[in-house]
Amino acid sequence: MSTGNLISENVFLISAENGGISINMHAVTRIAPKASDSPLAEPSDEQANNAPGVHTFMDDAGNLSARLRELLRSHPKSQPLEIHFQPKTYHFYPDDAEELFCFVANNDSGLRRIAFALTELRDVLLDGHGATFLFHGRICPFLLRQCKRVVIRNLRIDFVRPSLSQAEILEADASAITVRLDERYPYELAAGQLWFTGDEYESRGCSDGPRAKRGSYVRALEFDAKRREPAFMAQDHSWLSTAHVEETAPRTLRFHTAYPEPRAKPGNWLVLMHDRREMFGFCLDRSADVTLENTTLHHAGAMGIIAQHSTNVRLDRVRVIPDAAQDRVFSTYADAAHLVCCAGRIELKHCCFEGMMDDPLNVHGIYTPVACVVDTHHLDVQTGHYQQAGVCPLVPGPATVIDPQTLLSKAQVDIESVEAINSNRWRIRLASSPPCPIQPGDCLEALHWRPDLYVTGCDMGRNRARGLLISTAGSVLIENNRFHHAGSAIKISGDARSWFESGAVRDVLIRNNQFESCGYGPWGRGIIAIDPEIERQSFRSEKYHRNIRIEGNHFTTFHRDLLYARCTDGLSFINNTAISSHEYPANLDTGPWFELENCSNTTVQPPAIAKSIIPPKT
Repeated sequence: MSTGNLISENVFLISAENGGISINMHAVTRIAPKASDSPLAEPSDEQANNAPGVHTFMDDAGNLSARLRELLRSHPKSQPLEIHFQPKTYHFYPDDAEELFCFVANNDSGLRRIAFALTELRDVLLDGHGATFLFHGRICPFLLRQCKRVVIRNLRIDFVRPSLSQAEILEADASAITVRLDERYPYELAAGQLWFTGDEYESRGCSDGPRAKRGSYVRALEFDAKRREPAFMAQDHSWLSTAHVEETAPRTLRFHTAYPEPRAKPGNWLVLMHDRREMFGFCLDRSADVTLENTTLHHAGAMGIIAQHSTNVRLDRVRVIPDAAQDRVFSTYADAAHLVCCAGRIELKHCCFEGMMDDPLNVHGIYTPVACVVDTHHLDVQTGHYQQAGVCPLVPGPATVIDPQTLLSKAQVDIESVEAINSNRWRIRLASSPPCPIQPGDCLEALHWRPDLYVTGCDMGRNRARGLLISTAGSVLIENNRFHHAGSAIKISGDARSWFESGAVRDVLIRNNQFESCGYGPWGRGIIAIDPEIERQSFRSEKYHRNIRIEGNHFTTFHRDLLYARCTDGLSFINNTAISSHEYPANLDTGPWFELENCSNTTVQPPAIAKSIIPPKT
């Protein structure tokens, strides 16, 4: 009997060590099948003339997920890799995709099937040349784990069955809301409970078994059908999942529950979220020098782009937008882009983010609560939020001890080592005794994760919630962008009570941006909100944020709440202009232009008014 050659391949084992989640590589030798025995071993015609390390896919014939899995597993880690696609449509299924356990900050952790699982690769180019990638079932498009110098470009990504459903509102009254779902959003009813189905939507193949119903939707939100954005002052309906549901006509559902004011309008859309934050679009984990360019992401069942413990991330002409061909008003299940505990330079240039069910961009670190003081040199710390499991924010080096009430620094310490106890707790060894007592409840913030941020030439809006969420002590430039958000367009916060998102800003310039009719929903206080979560009784003479300049911007607005700021030193609002918007009803019960609390060294000038229908508040 003839056999193939002996080949080596790498198997990755996940373990907790050295203060984090480690990926250990083990070599395994197996017998490779002959080319005649396996279609995966046969190079296609388009690959035959390529240079070593260069692969071109002409179509998705055969099992594309399996072909990619074998290619990425077998490629030598130290050699450059190029993957090209002809400009066609390619389909990806979870059955034979790579499976890895993923701890993903601000998302749900667990086993994930991944189409492009890039692990410990260097100098990678993936060029779609205009290709469309369609994902079926429960599969994540891209994971970059411990990679360096990666460029992904010229792609269009969508899911056949998204993690949300869009229903036409037929009727709403004090006791019920009636909607119609078309065939693109299949469902089933059982004992008055609604369950969503469709296109392998129930097929997990992971930790929950082969079938797991996905019906416990988190919330619902009304969208204006004409404007294709959250309806004016619409609120989340978070208890719709408890309603008894009946089918009053084919594909027509009546939810027996009161709808919050303002009442939903017939003809508008009701977007229902019925999943967990599991299927990210791109996850960058402990990677460096990553560029995404000229790429469109129509949907992801979690965040579109999530980066953690990564350095130097560049998004150039990245579009997270609804699929107009499917008449959708939504794009991603959560944020378009979210960067946690990153370093170096983060750059967004000429991007467009619309239709997300959360914010376009969030850049922050993590405050890590002290669980107990072991001795003078050892602390046990723990996650502050369950969606930080497995993502330790602390690294050897300088860190600051934070008072959770004032968010101000109590002392600086030097971390010598970080050892994982489990996915939610770590043992910290300090190089020396801290200069002041540390107690349970205090928080630690690693000073390593303070990236510079540059957001220029971007267009963002028509989404649930807010715009940019900025919490980094690096240099921040927000320039020449357009914002149109239901809540605050820019939010600079920090908290040690809910999401535990750090940290204090030190150098922010917001310049030459267009703010168009922001604040038409309930999310935020002021078009620009500088609002660290500090109670008034915890205000101190030392301020949390510093050096924020807001200059030369133009506001088109139907209200006068331009700026809200608290606990900030060195705040300027100068040379800005404003004009009234006729897009929404004028809100006369607003103003003045600014509301400042516990701020110092401020220079705030009312905007130059080109034309106003909003009289000053008396």
